[in-house]
Formats: sequence, structure tokens, C-alpha cells
Amino acid sequence: MSARLRLRAVPEKFLDQQKWTQVRNFTSSELEALCSLNAPYPDSAEEFFWRGGGSDPDARRCYRLGKSLVEECRALFMAGHLVASGENRNGVRRLIPKSWWIDLYPMFAIDRVEGRSRRFENVEVCHGDVTAAEKVVYECIAWLKQRRSEGAFLKGKLEAEALELFGPQFALRIFNTCYKAVFDFKRGRPLNH
Repeated sequence: MSARLRLRAVPEKFLDQQKWTQVRNFTSSELEALCSLNAPYPDSAEEFFWRGGGSDPDARRCYRLGKSLVEECRALFMAGHLVASGENRNGVRRLIPKSWWIDLYPMFAIDRVEGRSRRFENVEVCHGDVTAAEKVVYECIAWLKQRRSEGAFLKGKLEAEALELFGPQFALRIFNTCYKAVFDFKRGRPLNH
């Protein structure tokens, strides 16, 4: 599986570098640049720039560049060139289907993706070369970590839940690999709770 990066790294790593450089040149810091990508339309430069260093036309240009970068990012997710995962409202990490990006917007500065009915925190991104099997492994490991935090350790019970959750195409060898990755105890077996 390709390396995962935080959402805040996406503009610098994957988006139009010429536009990103212009946004960075207009702003006083990387954090301000990331915030400007999601900023509302500026009435004045004083409202838009943290240190008030730019002009009103600079603020409007930075705003347009930011909106362009956000739309470029969404297009990459919708096309499957980038793949994101995040923690849902229950704290469970899951992959964000590319079909959902029509209603989702990246909030780069806070590593969050939001829509009207969905929100994901601690978003991580990787190239879209993730295979279906890798996606299942990633989702299963995230699910097992969540179940472990809830106090579930019994392999047989977790296996049955995983088969129900991931469907009949979910292979037992995939579950065993994921279980070992999450519950690899140094000595003996896990406690039976």
C-alpha cells in the first residue's frame, strides 16, 4: 500500500504547484495558506490575510486560487487518483468512497473532510493505486483496533463479526493477518474477556 499522508500535505504534494506557490506567497505561513483554501469570499484584505499584508485584489486572487485548488482536490478524489480515509463520528477509521466526494469538501488546515451529512476527522490520503484487497485489509485493521479499544479480544467472536461486516467475499486468511497485526501479543494468548 502506498504511504499515507495527512490531508494538510495534499496541496504541497498533489495539487497544482504553481497555484499553491502563489497562495503561499500571498500568505504569511503555511497554516494561513491552508486556511485560505477554505476561507469565505473576502470583503477586504484585512479580513482575509492574518497580518494584513496584501491588497484587496490580492485577497480576491488568493481566494480564487484557493477555490480552484479545493475543486482540483475533489476532482482527484472523485476520479480515484487519490484515496482518503478518516475517522467517522464514532471514531472508526474507514475509506471514503469516491462517489461521496460530490458532497464532501476538504478542510486542509484541520485534517477534516465535511459534507452536509458526513464528516471525517484525522483524514489520511494516499495515491489511488490501492487495490481492493488492500482496502479491505486497511478497513479490517482499523475496525479491529476500534473493537480492541472497546475491550473485545476473542478471536472467534471477532471473526464472526468481521465476516458479517465485510461480507462473504472476506477471506479468513485476511482476517488472520489483520488480527495478528492488531493483537500480536508478545507472550501467550490474549486474555479471554
